[in-house]
Amino acid sequence: MSMVRKQVFITVEQNRLLKLRAKTARRPEAELIRAAIDRELGIESDKDDWKTRIMACAGALADDEGLAERVAKHRQRWNKRVDENIKRLQGKN
Repeated sequence: MSMVRKQVFITVEQNRLLKLRAKTARRPEAELIRAAIDRELGIESDKDDWKTRIMACAGALADDEGLAERVAKHRQRWNKRVDENIKRLQGKN
């Protein structure tokens, strides 16, 4: 596949988000830009299917420091609410 060089201006916020997405997805910024252009133009890409995007998200979550602690905290809150609702439904409140 031959390539053509294009120079474009993006906002500071677009640049920040692009860098973040590239880091979390472990993909080059240029690859993300090409995939976005393909999506906008309705061009299907074998490389940019839903499985690839899901795996990229999973990889980003795996690298998230403190994720296990946050999940445990939310799980505790959820379990407490479930227990309270069960007691309420059983009339033990």
